[in-house]
Amino acid sequence: MRLSCDVISDLLPLYAEKMVSDDTRALVGEHLDACPSCKAELDKMVHPKKFAPDTHIEPFRKAKKKLNITKVYTAILSVLITLVITLTIVAYLTAPQYLPYSKEIVTVSEQDDGAVYLTFSEQVAGYDINRDLTEEKTGYEYSITTWETTWHKRIAKNNIGSIVINPDQENVVSIYYYTAADPSDDVRINNLLIYGKDLYPNGWAVTLPRLVLGYYVIFPILLLGMLAVLYWVFRKNEKAKSMLEKALLVPVSYLLAHLCVKGLTTTSYSATRDFAVIMLVMLPVYGVLLLAIYFFRRYRRTRKGNSM
Repeated sequence: MRLSCDVISDLLPLYAEKMVSDDTRALVGEHLDACPSCKAELDKMVHPKKFAPDTHIEPFRKAKKKLNITKVYTAILSVLITLVITLTIVAYLTAPQYLPYSKEIVTVSEQDDGAVYLTFSEQVAGYDINRDLTEEKTGYEYSITTWETTWHKRIAKNNIGSIVINPDQENVVSIYYYTAADPSDDVRINNLLIYGKDLYPNGWAVTLPRLVLGYYVIFPILLLGMLAVLYWVFRKNEKAKSMLEKALLVPVSYLLAHLCVKGLTTTSYSATRDFAVIMLVMLPVYGVLLLAIYFFRRYRRTRKGNSM
């Protein structure tokens, strides 16, 4: 019986795998002896043609490099965001909460040798002492304040105990405990005499303004406006535009860091401490903004490429 090429083609895969009966094998073999085309098809099945591998792998290397860079930048971005959140939480937990005066908060005692001691209660997490020579130059007046923090109240207690304020036996004329007379009053503070001679019978004293952080906010706002104008002027110069773009992020980073640390207020009893924390938060914020711009531009390029 002679089989057609179509039937043989259906049987060839089974024939090649030796999965047919002896009778079928004999029929297929007889056909193959007389049909070169079917025999050639069988040879392709039994001995498939080997193709040389594509050695042009540069596009794959570039794609892998971009993928690795993205992974690194993503990891850095995650670390920076975590750092910003951590520093903000630490700034909140350690922010001074100033204590009104009471005899339990701080007591003053004088020793026979003239040393004056301040003893703080366990509620006090920190203190600040200022010393000024009196107008008569007969000795020094001291101004102190104390504070607690959320960290101190809820997590870790610390006992300051007692300190001596005149280790060199200076003459202590008076000691005042100062607190803000009014949260909106940033020049005057209310001084309460707790030891010695009262130098301010009216109960007020002029101090350095506590709005110093406000000036540090005004400056980056002005700088931001100036850089924005320059950015608009040089918007067609790609090199200048790129440099100005990075410069613009500096004042923006400071303002965001200030917002994280101080919120919307610019007053501070501890301007040095607050400014240091703001600058510390500003660095990772700047990194986050740079990486955010990088990912945004890459997203736009990818979206634009997909739409073409």
